[in-house]
Amino acid sequence: EFDLTALAEEVVERYRPQLDAARCNVEWGRKAKVSGEWDPFRIEQVFANLIMNAIRYGPGRPIRIEVWREGSEAYLSVSDQGIGIAPA
Repeated sequence: EFDLTALAEEVVERYRPQLDAARCNVEWGRKAKVSGEWDPFRIEQVFANLIMNAIRYGPGRPIRIEVWREGSEAYLSVSDQGIGIAPA
């Protein structure tokens, strides 16, 4: 068992040099303690990939991170204002 929010904060701090170099400000939305039993390595891997994609495709733009729980479901959201994905 671990806290998903604490993991998200750790990953953000680990990528702080890249975030600063890309001028990407991190904005926290909902930020609640969300504990559960998950594979921390896999969750960290996915979250780190989302952060790196946001840095790579949205330099100079904010990245919004939210962590919350609704009932028995946990959510970790990363939103950026990068180039996006073509509808096609």
